[in-house]
Amino acid sequence: MLALHTSHSAPPPFAIFSDLTESVRRTVTGIPAGHVVDASGLRSTTLDSTVPHTVSIEVGRQGSEEAVEFGYEACRAFLRAHGAITDEPPTFSETVVVAGREEVPKGGGEPHVHFANFEPIPEGAVFAEDDVYPHRVEKPDVVPILASERGYDDIFGIYGHVTGVVKPPEEGENRVYPIDEADGAGGDERGGADGDKGSEDGGSDDRENETA
Repeated sequence: MLALHTSHSAPPPFAIFSDLTESVRRTVTGIPAGHVVDASGLRSTTLDSTVPHTVSIEVGRQGSEEAVEFGYEACRAFLRAHGAITDEPPTFSETVVVAGREEVPKGGGEPHVHFANFEPIPEGAVFAEDDVYPHRVEKPDVVPILASERGYDDIFGIYGHVTGVVKPPEEGENRVYPIDEADGAGGDERGGADGDKGSEDGGSDDRENETA
């Protein structure tokens, strides 16, 4: 199953899973999104966390033409990946996995977010702030997920960490390969904010326009 969402967070689009089944693997490596968020460590309130074999996709900003276009292409790629349409062969590629770690709370006042989705946050830099919180990152290798100033009432987004890549079907085991292991096997490292596959943009969220 595929669930589409729009949000107020910055691009690029990305997929979300909670359980990496073989069907989920086909989906996340077959759609044109360079990142997939492992939401298994976050609160279980989304469709991908409650319905087996489901992948959610954040297709882009609410009300944008880019979100409509990406959602359409993602749906067609999903159907090709699972053999539901045969207008052209499916295209599979490695997808960077980002594990969701913790929500970043808001306090009050004027919010400011200084980094986009999956943009590496240098250790010691401020990810987001308002009149109550200055959220300074004290750990290395942190990237934001669902980063937004006004998309959510209580959070700026979620802290994440790149854990590795998922390989396409027929290319190894169904698991997350650490980046160095994937490189050693000839994998294509695609971390950071530029890890998309020819296209742009779990905890608490305000995902809207969900379609299953």
